Amino acid sequence: MNNTHYYADIIFYHKILRAYVLIELKTVKLMPKAVGQLNMYLNYYAAEINVEHDNPPIGIILCTDQDSVAAEYALGGLSNNIFASRYV
Repeated sequence: MNNTHYYADIIFYHKILRAYVLIELKTVKLMPKAVGQLNMYLNYYAAEINVEHDNPPIGIILCTDQDSVAAEYALGGLSNNIFASRYV
């Protein structure tokens, strides 16, 4: 990635699912740029980190608030598995 470093907030490998789970923590409401950022991380992991028997990575955005209409449009049409949820 052109010597620019990007880091997901939390990364797990789920052994049963055989997939990386990338979690982004946001202290604001869900914004489309957070979806784009996580989508970039998922594409990178799928192309560069996954090995032959791994399933596609999963992305989770935990945010303080979400507008379900905005979330639907921001997440719609993406080929990656990205989920958004509100946390307290």
